[in-house]
Amino acid sequence: MNISQHRRAMSAGVLGGALLLGLLVGAPTVSARPLATPPPSPSMGPADPEYADAIALGQKELQAIIAKLGASMASIALVSPDSILWSQAMGTVSGPGTTATLTTTASVGSVSKNFAAISVMQLVDAGKVKLDAPVTRYIPDFTMASPAYRTITVRMLLDHTAGFAGTNMVNSVTLTPWPGYSDATLAFLKTQRLKAKPGAVASYCNDCYTVAGILVERVSGKSYPQYVQDAVFTPLGMTNSAFAVRPFADGQVARLTMKNGSTLPVDYDNFYAAGGVYSTPTDMGALAQMYLNDGVFNGTRILSKRAIAEMGTWQVADTLNPIPDARNAVKFGLGWDTVEVLALEAAGVTAWQKGGDSATSHAAFIVAPSAELAVIVQAVSLPPVTSGVLQDIGQTVLLQALVDSGQIAKLPPVVVSVPPEVTPTAAQVSAMLGQYPQAAFRYKVVQGPGTSLQVAKLTAAGWTTQKPQFTLRTDGLWWSTGKVPTAISVYPGRGRNYLVLTSPGGYGQFLADVYLGEEVSPAKPLSRVWQARLGEQWVPVNQAAVSWLWFENPVRTFKAIPGLPGYAIAAGVVSNIPVSTSASNRVGAMFLRVPGESAGVDIYETTAVMRDGHEWMWFGNELTRPVATIPPLSSTPSIVTIGSEGYTEWRSVPAGTLVVTGDVAWRVFDSTFKPLTAGVGASSTISVPSGGFVAFFGGPGSAVTAAVS
Repeated sequence: MNISQHRRAMSAGVLGGALLLGLLVGAPTVSARPLATPPPSPSMGPADPEYADAIALGQKELQAIIAKLGASMASIALVSPDSILWSQAMGTVSGPGTTATLTTTASVGSVSKNFAAISVMQLVDAGKVKLDAPVTRYIPDFTMASPAYRTITVRMLLDHTAGFAGTNMVNSVTLTPWPGYSDATLAFLKTQRLKAKPGAVASYCNDCYTVAGILVERVSGKSYPQYVQDAVFTPLGMTNSAFAVRPFADGQVARLTMKNGSTLPVDYDNFYAAGGVYSTPTDMGALAQMYLNDGVFNGTRILSKRAIAEMGTWQVADTLNPIPDARNAVKFGLGWDTVEVLALEAAGVTAWQKGGDSATSHAAFIVAPSAELAVIVQAVSLPPVTSGVLQDIGQTVLLQALVDSGQIAKLPPVVVSVPPEVTPTAAQVSAMLGQYPQAAFRYKVVQGPGTSLQVAKLTAAGWTTQKPQFTLRTDGLWWSTGKVPTAISVYPGRGRNYLVLTSPGGYGQFLADVYLGEEVSPAKPLSRVWQARLGEQWVPVNQAAVSWLWFENPVRTFKAIPGLPGYAIAAGVVSNIPVSTSASNRVGAMFLRVPGESAGVDIYETTAVMRDGHEWMWFGNELTRPVATIPPLSSTPSIVTIGSEGYTEWRSVPAGTLVVTGDVAWRVFDSTFKPLTAGVGASSTISVPSGGFVAFFGGPGSAVTAAVS
């Protein structure tokens, strides 16, 4: 039985959680072997007939994300220790009429962390680095505002337990290469406090890997991209893999095609060690073969067997992690998101997995050493296609490949079922109620009809109660009713409580737990100073003209959380929404300690500073000025000069046509700061809607003459 047949044999009541893509867009029909193999083309490589069902299933899934979910390119490779069993690319590389091929590259996003871990472990193999030595031994100028930074070890960088806030967002992703990002991150960290004691909480962290890349540079004497090129790409024959250290050639990197046929530009990822690799599934297949051969590729040893085993070991079992081990969807290795992929564990197979997402590209990299198989899936798309969707596809293909090769007789059975209801006590209900904020969302568990519970989510309109009702069951979880059952529960951990979501994964062959948030109780009301800041707007001044953030509304603000006095949301920051509480009238402190991949990531301090007689605000390392202090342009020509720090100069435009003269870049926004147009003036006439804004960018001392006609 193949996976498609397995799906049709299931009860619809047990589908949900990390759904296979086929369940979202219609289960594909896979013919029984033998299957005619399409002739080779630039878009398709080998197709081993032994894996015909897995190949056919993978093809259907990739076609589905292009046809139904808006991906413009998708590619895949199925790999054994000594060959590429199947590789294929679908879709376009740069708009209608173009065709993606096996050499079309795309950002692999955070899968790049795997290369950073390899690089560090190579230095460990060479005796030049010790995993449990302090980072300061190798980077003497690494400092932070929290004295405990001295206890951060090399291992803590790779297993996400260093305690850093998250990601240096300033110029991390740009429209052109942006050298110097790593140095800027090191400088940023000098001013930052730790959000958790080093080694105590494993919370996903890009800056950890940026610092790991700096360590590789200091020890090896090479730039990080050059080290990876020499020590990994070249010996593995990864000729279509690179970092964005220089502009890519036209057609080299897949660009996202929008519904109207236009294409977005390439996003240049400058956090090299955390997310800067551009590659193809066949190139990544060589990396997978290295893992499947215990560190050897084509007779050349890349890593020791001991190093690979260490990377594939769950590193953070003794950290804050209240989720039950058997359902834990995230078990960090070194460079791996999880070293126990639950979908494969259900088949008795150990697998390591890393996912990655950039602005427009997504990737999944799964290696199953015990099965001697691996899969790599890439796509260029906006959500709903993400690395999570591609991981589901990869796991699906691997499971079918296990059946095709006879390693398992049949697919793992469906094990998800909803237990009978029990009547909760008042204490059991009370233990669940409360607010559970996380990095991106605010959740609240509230009383539902009878003895049921419901989850409310904070939106711009206020608290919105979600439809599912959750009732207590005999297994101690509160399960929802309906077509796709999920469960909620609260687990204590080191003096705090955590709201956890339990979902059926795959086609129902396992359950997976993820954190939704950390319980927070009302505190002393915010001071008058903080109350005055609520609703005030700030805009960035230290992001470059080519920063990817300008595709989004740049306004940052603070908002109160209804029913939770003493706390304010720092809203609008790129990527996630940090949370702050009033540590002082000047500093909004980090206060959440949520483990895992997403619920606790990128939570920053906010710091008020006085400039030009006004209060400006640091959101992490992004400096912002208050919108209320932006000076207006008038019909009288005025000279706008970029200051010595090179910060963006903002101006408001009451109404009319803006005439700009001068060699500076500019960006125009409407009255709500929706991005409109951009360009570089020597002489430009720009239509600006009434009440709009313009931002000018340039080097220190550069100037522009602007007037509203």
